[in-house]
Amino acid sequence: MLSIEEAFGDLRDPRSRAPVLRSITMNLLKCSTNTKAGLRIRRLKACADDTYRASLPGL
Repeated sequence: MLSIEEAFGDLRDPRSRAPVLRSITMNLLKCSTNTKAGLRIRRLKACADDTYRASLPGL
């Protein structure tokens, strides 16, 4: 199994870290089955509601 550094390159620079974290977060939101809403609504719910964010897999 690859480490994150091996899969995405050097992550010491904050500019290279943000897109990786965004893609991981978006994949976790896509896998969520808590709500039947679209991805845009899921992102808004995750920003606003701590209980929804805690129920997401892997977060």
